[in-house]
Amino acid sequence: DSRGAYAGYYIEEQVGTEHRAVIYLDGYGRTDAWLFRSGGTITTGKGDVMTTGSDVRLKRDFTEPPVGASARINALGVCEYRMNGENRRQRGFIAQQAEKVDPLYTFQGYEQEINGEKFKVMNVDYVAIIADLVATVQELTEEVKQLKQEITILKI
Repeated sequence: DSRGAYAGYYIEEQVGTEHRAVIYLDGYGRTDAWLFRSGGTITTGKGDVMTTGSDVRLKRDFTEPPVGASARINALGVCEYRMNGENRRQRGFIAQQAEKVDPLYTFQGYEQEINGEKFKVMNVDYVAIIADLVATVQELTEEVKQLKQEITILKI
């Protein structure tokens, strides 16, 4: 582009540890990069996107989740915000707050440099939150079932 914008695609490899594809855009006062990692994670300037299969053959070390899913869900803080560089209002979670409720609700991304500062973006693991929501619904469904049985007994 005659105004100085640049776009590129390249492949990087750290021999024996990682290889990734990179899309890089630079221009008009903004720089963006997307890293597509071999393990399935996509790193963006706004955090990491986990792309995970759910096939049992991809998993190991199965355990039951700790009791108290509804307490964890009730402890989550929901807020509204705007992402830096965007005008659209969103509703969601702050990763640092979610981590205090349950460390499995978050995961650390790879180190990035954003506005001259290097840091690892903390991300929310929405699948972990959804799993606790499902457990909470199951728990509440069982409570409703028991209450209906008690009401039926009282009517007799």
